[in-house]
Amino acid sequence: MPMLERAPARLLAAATKPDPTPSRLDGVFLEHLHYEEAREHLWERVTSRADHFLVLLVGPTGVGKSELVDRMVATIHELFTAAMLADSGFRPVAVLPAPPVFNGRIDFAAFFEQVFVKAGGVAYHRRLPNTLTSDGSVALRRLGQQKAIEVFEAAAEQVLLAKTQVIVVEEARPFAAAARSSNASDHADVIKAFAQLTGCRLVLVGTYGLLALRHISSELSRRTRTVEFQRYRFDDVHQADDFTAIASEVLGRFPGEDVSGDTGWARELHDGTLGCIGTLLDWFRSAESLIEERGPGTSLGECLRDSEWSAADRAEAVSELEGVEFPRPAPTPAGPSPQEAAVPPVAPSRSGSKKGPRPRPKTASGQTLNPGELGPRHYYLDLPKASKP
Repeated sequence: MPMLERAPARLLAAATKPDPTPSRLDGVFLEHLHYEEAREHLWERVTSRADHFLVLLVGPTGVGKSELVDRMVATIHELFTAAMLADSGFRPVAVLPAPPVFNGRIDFAAFFEQVFVKAGGVAYHRRLPNTLTSDGSVALRRLGQQKAIEVFEAAAEQVLLAKTQVIVVEEARPFAAAARSSNASDHADVIKAFAQLTGCRLVLVGTYGLLALRHISSELSRRTRTVEFQRYRFDDVHQADDFTAIASEVLGRFPGEDVSGDTGWARELHDGTLGCIGTLLDWFRSAESLIEERGPGTSLGECLRDSEWSAADRAEAVSELEGVEFPRPAPTPAGPSPQEAAVPPVAPSRSGSKKGPRPRPKTASGQTLNPGELGPRHYYLDLPKASKP
């Protein structure tokens, strides 16, 4: 009986315990320029009816790729809500973790097992005709992974049954390592065989090391599309202004922190994050935790300095960017050149303009992409038109 008497007391104490102080950054999502650009490009390449089967989403660590992928997956689920309610086995998109690696090779048995499970599979009890998977089987044998052939076939059949259109691999570093190995072409053959058999599109998310996949073969390069999620650069005046506005929005959630008299605070935040918005938010969350630990009167600036990157972490982040980022145009000057300033401005003409509405983007096959279009490649679903994510 004593235990029975104490249990309600413990439950009552837990129920009446005050909630922890909510974070100032709870629910914060910053729709900034580079996010919008990456979202538009990723959506076009995922929904395009062109013949590419591989999409690489690349960018520096902490730029916000995971948030972008999460919102894309949520949009796909929203578009296919009616179809998923009508068919409980329908899985339009599957999200996988990074595949394990052994002896410098991707463990395709574990990888395709994850594909099977995420596509709604329960047990390996179905087999595809061997003639359909001959290319993938040969490549797996060359990699010494004969046991992965059966899992490959089961995963391919489950993807077809679930009508999965998109497979997303988060933190796809093992694919970047495989692209630089001596068995790179065999890895590419397995991916290509699976995509050709199922008709699904594979989205790999990672840093710029994934770009090595494009150099395995000319065919893989042709069947690959790349989306870059850029960081902000302070050597470009427009990007510097954009980053300062974003940082100001985050600082606005910390009342009492006045930086109006400090002209270098934005540059310090940029240098501490390399212009990556995801890293900026994580940095402020760490500083906020220190403020809660140290109590009232603690300075935000002091906590930011105490929770910034270590020298080793910063050096590793910088090394990811050296020599691998996409080429950039020359930085935008802060003002007009002396020659431009000497030329008087000309008022734009109000008549005779022949510019019409901006044309819709087209896919690589020349088809016009309608907003929200996500059509399956091997079957047809009657979906309502929807706006872009």
